[in-house]
Amino acid sequence: MIFMSWSAWAKQNLAIERQQWERELMERRLDEQSRIKVWEDLLKARKERERLREEQWHREEEERQRLGLYWGNLEADAHCTAYNTRHYWARLLNTVPYQYNWLKPCQDIPIDIHGRSVKATTCEVKDDVSFLVQSLRT
Repeated sequence: MIFMSWSAWAKQNLAIERQQWERELMERRLDEQSRIKVWEDLLKARKERERLREEQWHREEEERQRLGLYWGNLEADAHCTAYNTRHYWARLLNTVPYQYNWLKPCQDIPIDIHGRSVKATTCEVKDDVSFLVQSLRT
């Protein structure tokens, strides 16, 4: 039988325990990093959903406000600018305060000229109101 001295035995046990402790510590660190990654991914997904909801809300709000927009009285130049062609203009008016870009609804909302529904060829913003300028063959 081989006898180990108490100090050699204690050193060996301490080394084994230290290795186990370091292995457990490494496993815990990996677990924690994994949990942090999952948490960050969930947070990122939540922020993206929130951003999409906010964008949708802004689009819907703009659409609600756009529903209150309408063309004012249509006016025409007294004379044709070319054969059978005349310039028309109108103001885009609103029933509710419109807080977004006036040019977009100006280009999107059609106006009725001589029974034809047409969209603006040129839009100008003056004093936060859109103006339509339309050259149309009559």
